[in-house]
Amino acid sequence: MTCSTCARWFVRKETRYGNGEVIVNWSDPEGRGRCTDPAIGILTSAEFGCTKYETGVPIVEIVRKDGEPWHHWTFGPCPKCKGNGVTDIASTRVDDQCCGTGRVRYYDDGFIGENRTYLHPKEKTKRHDPPTPVCFNCGKAIGADWLACPHCATRLKETEKPVLQEVL
Repeated sequence: MTCSTCARWFVRKETRYGNGEVIVNWSDPEGRGRCTDPAIGILTSAEFGCTKYETGVPIVEIVRKDGEPWHHWTFGPCPKCKGNGVTDIASTRVDDQCCGTGRVRYYDDGFIGENRTYLHPKEKTKRHDPPTPVCFNCGKAIGADWLACPHCATRLKETEKPVLQEVL
């Protein structure tokens, strides 16, 4: 009996997201798998055979998460300062990626965050895009500098009125 048909053989771990994306968290590039039996616990090829064989199918662990990969993150040691919080042990200069905490966000899509804003690049673009202006009368999209709506002819902005001064 070989690992290719063993229920103890772990071949891949993947995460599936609500938007349809799939990220493979672990798989061996050479097609091997890891035996989950603690006595063996090594990477083995599909043809490997042992006495711990268990009838079944190889294990593919699937984790499901809502949203998109950039919505999910975990804290981990800062890769720049190795979790120390300072750029050089001899100096007291604070690391600019973790801001001295020694920990940063590791996002599921592979992005490593920074602590100045805590924003992912995809979140930054969504937050800083100005909203599309709409006509308050008909609700259709308009240009930000338009004086009247081309769809319903509603006046959008007051034109400047001349200021009358009283002469004494």
